[in-house]
Amino acid sequence: MDAHLLPPTVNASSLSPPTESLTSGYNMAVSHPVHYNGVNIKVRLFKPLGDYREQAPSSCLQPIQEKLVPTGLMDIPHRPSIAPMRFSTVEGTVDPRTGQQPVAVVSLFYDFNILDKLEGAEPGQRIKWILQICEAVEYLHENNIVHGNIHPRNIMINNDFQAALTDICLYSFTAVHLMRDLEATPPHPVTLACKRPSKYETYYSDSMVPMCLPTKEDDIFALVTTIWMLFEQKEPWEGIKEGRDMSRVIRKISYSGHQSLEKPTAMSDGLWQVLREVFLDGAFDPTSTLVKIIDELRSS
Repeated sequence: MDAHLLPPTVNASSLSPPTESLTSGYNMAVSHPVHYNGVNIKVRLFKPLGDYREQAPSSCLQPIQEKLVPTGLMDIPHRPSIAPMRFSTVEGTVDPRTGQQPVAVVSLFYDFNILDKLEGAEPGQRIKWILQICEAVEYLHENNIVHGNIHPRNIMINNDFQAALTDICLYSFTAVHLMRDLEATPPHPVTLACKRPSKYETYYSDSMVPMCLPTKEDDIFALVTTIWMLFEQKEPWEGIKEGRDMSRVIRKISYSGHQSLEKPTAMSDGLWQVLREVFLDGAFDPTSTLVKIIDELRSS
């Protein structure tokens, strides 16, 4: 299924819990499962605020689509390793704060993320999944699309045992373009662990929302940190737990540093060398680095 086949509208009565029980402070971490045209999708409510506050319900969606999602994202052909996503309106209810129809992020529903499936996976399966994600990132970058929030929790496994990269552009575009009104929940510490240390100063201390759009370099840094986690099947530093104060998490990561990470036992020397170069060098080339990673994975 590609993004165009996801529903452009969702009926509020199909969401559980009912939208009537929700306040204006929508939580993007809460998803509503919906069965649509024979497939399971998930719906996450998103407020049409910011620049769109005064617009009528019928006109608020298109500017969000155009501003938040690069044109090419909706036109990407179906690829199993890239999970489809779109913005849709929710009919049958209104945002209690604006009087407008809420906007929702609609995507496929997956039962498991990659961390759930790594334990007990057959030999070589981890390499196969990582390679699929790296090739997905390569395809996005070739189309000038930056994912913006790569980490293990955004890598899902479908029923065909295929790895799929989810939430392309979602975090970066929503946070930056609607920052003034977005009631963001603090990111998971593992998400922060995948950010380049030089980017931490660009976060607001209260909501940890980025002040600038991520780059391809940010994607590659997040990718190599994710690869390290998938080999180790753990977070990079002890004590980085969900629910901790975000400023403490950032201080912990900044103090320990990605440069202190050690080579995973099961990782080849060649792949580790590429990852190590990214951790040590803040001026790496994202395109050639990704090619090196893919080559090392293919030769493993």
